Amino acid sequence: MKYIKSITLLFISFFIFSCEKEEQPIERQKKTGEQITASVFLDSDYKYQIFYDLESNKEVAKNITTEWDIGFECGDEGYHIKLNASKGMQVWCSGETSFSAVESYSGAEWTWDNPNGSIDSTAIGEWGQKNGEDIISNNQVFVLDMGYNSEGYSQGYKKMKILGLSDNRYQVKIADLSGENEFTKFISKDNDYNFVFLSFENQGAIVSIEPPKDDWDLVFTKYTHTFQSEGVPIPYGVTGILLNPSRISVHRDTIFGFENINRDAAQTLEYSFNHNVIGYDWKTYDYESGSYIIHPEKNFVIKDKSGFYYKFHVIDFYNDSGQKGNIKFEFMLL
Repeated sequence: MKYIKSITLLFISFFIFSCEKEEQPIERQKKTGEQITASVFLDSDYKYQIFYDLESNKEVAKNITTEWDIGFECGDEGYHIKLNASKGMQVWCSGETSFSAVESYSGAEWTWDNPNGSIDSTAIGEWGQKNGEDIISNNQVFVLDMGYNSEGYSQGYKKMKILGLSDNRYQVKIADLSGENEFTKFISKDNDYNFVFLSFENQGAIVSIEPPKDDWDLVFTKYTHTFQSEGVPIPYGVTGILLNPSRISVHRDTIFGFENINRDAAQTLEYSFNHNVIGYDWKTYDYESGSYIIHPEKNFVIKDKSGFYYKFHVIDFYNDSGQKGNIKFEFMLL
């Protein structure tokens, strides 16, 4: 987690996770050697999140970035709550336990989730103490900077108190800083998913965002990356590719080159579950031309939980009409 006092988010171009049935690996193995070219279109303002399954070479879910606000961890031991980084959301722990006492964000020290997706580095952090399988809340009131929509307009601020986690159900209280539009919501875990998602619209609604954790590999999306400016952490909006750590891990290749990556080489590599291994920097912005330059020499090797390997790289960011936000990529099962 990184901290910064009263900072305005700079959105510099939002360029912005059993055993398998035996027949499944056999089916996939038949595809070895077939290089596939595919693309996903996030729209030119990057308003979509798209979840992708490499095995079927298909989009498996798609949503607008503003359709959700916070996500609740679903694992048996899970209790973490994440922000919608595609909107640039931030949070401040006010230090107050009285919900009505928090009426502004004056003096806020904003925090945002670590872009590597570490569940122990969420901005909300440790909001209570374990009591068996439950979490007893410390009753802190959080102020949420709701981030920006795809057009760059602020979505305002909310306050939130996490009331607890019991019998696999979270309970939260949300309101405007003024106290208006207050609601309390229960959110039940679902072990088929990494997270369940809550929208603050219409007095709180559970919304379908991520597919089941065994159904997708990558999500193409905006997210918040932390840059450093003279030692000061700055959150910037970027557009890139994040992984599903329940299903895959990734190695960033600096040795072989795309054509030379094979299964033998892939088996010697070290893999990371950091969400942003692929990330955003397979492209750079050229100020002279006013366009993005793609770096197809930045290659990645993906290992799924069944032990299969893919090589992967991005080859374009524009569609045939010249619209940005069209991520074109090549991959191959090794």
